[in-house]
Amino acid sequence: MPRHTGWTSGVFAPIALLFAAILPLLTACTVSPGRFVDPLSLHAGEVVQVLTAKEIVSNDELHSALHGAGVSNADIHDASIVVVRYLCCGPQSEAAAQVLFNPKPLALVVGDMVETQWSAGTGAINIVTRVLQRAGQADGSCDWQPRRERLARRVIYCDWMPRENWVKQEGGIAGWYKAVPAPQAPSQP
Repeated sequence: MPRHTGWTSGVFAPIALLFAAILPLLTACTVSPGRFVDPLSLHAGEVVQVLTAKEIVSNDELHSALHGAGVSNADIHDASIVVVRYLCCGPQSEAAAQVLFNPKPLALVVGDMVETQWSAGTGAINIVTRVLQRAGQADGSCDWQPRRERLARRVIYCDWMPRENWVKQEGGIAGWYKAVPAPQAPSQP
């Protein structure tokens, strides 16, 4: 199972441990590739690094952040923490990367395209919700758009996104996202 790519080499290696030192990247205080105003919104990204359980537990700051968000040691497994990028390629792809918690546990590998959900507030963790397409799947419905590889700031697009009410956002914060309604509090009798 590949764990690192050339994208995470040099200054950015190991990117997950570097990002883990900055605890807000696990929470809602991070920069979203989609709209800032939509807590709980869904986004599509590509896994660029996968941490083992040993790497997670041995990083005191990351381990503390998980415990602070209510994650127990029993919930920490290989691939509990992954780094996901939302833009390809160029310098913006590093800036639009995020450390995320994988609570399912989904068997994730570098190159998987995943759906992520942004948390609803401080102390909550941004998570991976599902795999959209497995790494190396040639006939899948998801791809980096536009398809010209030399372009920077490409975003993941899946053929089914418009049908499932995903919205394309243009401009400085480009990408496809889906707003998820916040849970409603029970009404008082």
